[in-house]
Amino acid sequence: MRTLSASEINVLQQQGCLADDWSAVTVADAFNPQYIRNVRFSGPVELGCFERSFVAADGFPRHSGIYNAALHNCKVGDDCYIGNVRDHIANYNIGNNTFINNVDLLACSGICSFGNGVQVAALNEGGGREITICDLFSSHLGYFMAMFRNRVEAVAHLESLVSAYTEGVKSEMGTIGAGAVVVNCGTITGVNIGEAARLDGCSLLQNGTVLSSTDAPSVVGADVIAHDFIFCKAVKVTAGAQILRCYVGEGSQVGEQFAATDCFISCNCQFFHGEAASMFAGPYTVSHHKSTLLIAISMSFFNAGSGSNQSNHAYKLGPNHQGVLDRGSKLASSSYLLWPAHLGAFTTVLGSHKEHPDTTSLPFSYLIDNHGVPYVSPGANLKSVGTMRDADKFPKRDGRSKGCADRVSFNMLNPLTVAQILRGVAVLEGLLADVADEYVYGGLRIKAKSAKHGLELYRMALNKYKGDLLLKREADGQPALMTAKSDAWVDLGGLIVPADVLDQVGAVKDLVAANDLFATLEGQLFAYECGWAAKQFPGLFEAKQKMAVLDDWHEACVCLIDSALCDAKKEFAPTVMLGYGLDPVGDCKDEDFKALRGEYGENSFVKSLQSQLDEVHVRYSEAVSVL
Repeated sequence: MRTLSASEINVLQQQGCLADDWSAVTVADAFNPQYIRNVRFSGPVELGCFERSFVAADGFPRHSGIYNAALHNCKVGDDCYIGNVRDHIANYNIGNNTFINNVDLLACSGICSFGNGVQVAALNEGGGREITICDLFSSHLGYFMAMFRNRVEAVAHLESLVSAYTEGVKSEMGTIGAGAVVVNCGTITGVNIGEAARLDGCSLLQNGTVLSSTDAPSVVGADVIAHDFIFCKAVKVTAGAQILRCYVGEGSQVGEQFAATDCFISCNCQFFHGEAASMFAGPYTVSHHKSTLLIAISMSFFNAGSGSNQSNHAYKLGPNHQGVLDRGSKLASSSYLLWPAHLGAFTTVLGSHKEHPDTTSLPFSYLIDNHGVPYVSPGANLKSVGTMRDADKFPKRDGRSKGCADRVSFNMLNPLTVAQILRGVAVLEGLLADVADEYVYGGLRIKAKSAKHGLELYRMALNKYKGDLLLKREADGQPALMTAKSDAWVDLGGLIVPADVLDQVGAVKDLVAANDLFATLEGQLFAYECGWAAKQFPGLFEAKQKMAVLDDWHEACVCLIDSALCDAKKEFAPTVMLGYGLDPVGDCKDEDFKALRGEYGENSFVKSLQSQLDEVHVRYSEAVSVL
């Protein structure tokens, strides 16, 4: 960098520029003052070269440069466009090829932490489960901090690592990464903006970080108000979202006036219209409706129906209760839960429940309100086409970047859900040992027919799981089994791990080591899973049992897929055609329905299920042919 020449200063002054001290303005060797107009400089300012032009989507061209702005203590890279800044830009390092136009204020005041070190009061509004967030974080660390407060020293250690990292990133200077776009925005203070990020129409951003990269750009859109936040890569926060003390993970979307306070949002989530407070949202959590409230809740692979609601206190000692919905749960429209409650994996809730249900030993169930009496239909979701469609769609909707710290276990049947199924088998076998029309378990009613059918479904699921493991292990070349001291497993913010590894998480030396640990664990999980399964199902991997395992697997897969196909066929029944065929001329209901929905056999997911069924037959034939 060099100081301005006298002739350059003269040109700048003729173009309406002012400086408190021209000697404090330094420029690149090839600097051309032609593209600096109506700019006031204050404090040390560095300017690059301005040679390229920007062309808007509608074809309108703008040459790089600085126009109608005030800059204080800034470094501006090459080929940037800065125009029409109504107040000023202060204390920012601005990367190459950045486009900034029509902004009120862009500044850092004093030492900023850019959202690092903010405490998010997840799950319990009364406090005590705070997650100290930073921009080198993961869903797994967040879950550990919130859920395992009994591990006092480990949580304190992780908090100290985040605090140390926060101290290291504090600065009086903010950063706007190369290729970022900041247009039509209001006030932005104490915010780091990653490369290739697009901020368009934001109203107010304070104390935060927008992580972004050219291969995973983030977008913050119109009328967004955000305070004390971390937005990860590939995030879209748009359309009037209101964010206060929140972490938003990679590939997630928040918009359409959604209001979130003290929420930890993991990767690949979607939140629109409604409201959330003190929420821990694991991967693939979805809420789309204005009337939905999510409060003091933990969930993942979850969908909230319209008007679903929860209560987290009984007006006694304050909002201190919480609810945990294990992965895959769903809340039907107008459903209600009174905390505390804990629902097992892939539970669907219908109606209002004030009895504090615990269905962790009855996963894949329907929890139904029948005129104020809670009923459970065990295992019903195992035969649901919706459950199978969910399991199929999640990996296809993955918006994480290659280096994302969040690791996701996608398998619907895994040690955690299978352990719940094993408990469910024991529960139902115990109930059915007595002859009755109806049973009561944990305050929940189960009809005898539902209990018998649920037991059949659980056994089918176990047979499918065992066969899946056996075939995958053989396909992988019979890798060695890894065993943990404990048989317990944990869904650690989307990554299913043996409970033993929690000791390792609490002992990592820094946040990079923590992220490396999760990457290593992800690679070891199948070996751990097989070791666990070998203990739960003795002889599973022995040659003498292979034929029996494969026979059971084949039968279970065929039954479950056939059940899902039958469930899908209901979507094409005459009763579903109500509202179709409104043309008054002729009987056109079938034709109208087919025009919109097609035919059963042509549905893409039905075809996928039929292909899976064909694949099951082929894999079975190939496996038994070599015995």
